[in-house]
Amino acid sequence: MTETRTGWTAGAGLEWAFLPNWSVFVEYDFYDFGTKSQLFVWSPAFTNPTIDIKQQIHTGRIGINYLFNWGKAPTPVVARY
Repeated sequence: MTETRTGWTAGAGLEWAFLPNWSVFVEYDFYDFGTKSQLFVWSPAFTNPTIDIKQQIHTGRIGINYLFNWGKAPTPVVARY
């Protein structure tokens, strides 16, 4: 069974460049796809075989990045007078 769900997302993160081409980051994301009512007909023991299932995802990421400057000229130096 294939189903397309719609929802919303929110997140926040921080990134810190500690060298010219290196940075580290931390990130949190929350995804909410609502609640789905699922009917379970396989068990006659349930008086109400419908169960509400919340579809939410919490993710956290940490990482390190390296910036490749292939084919780019170095950044020009700005002179102050």
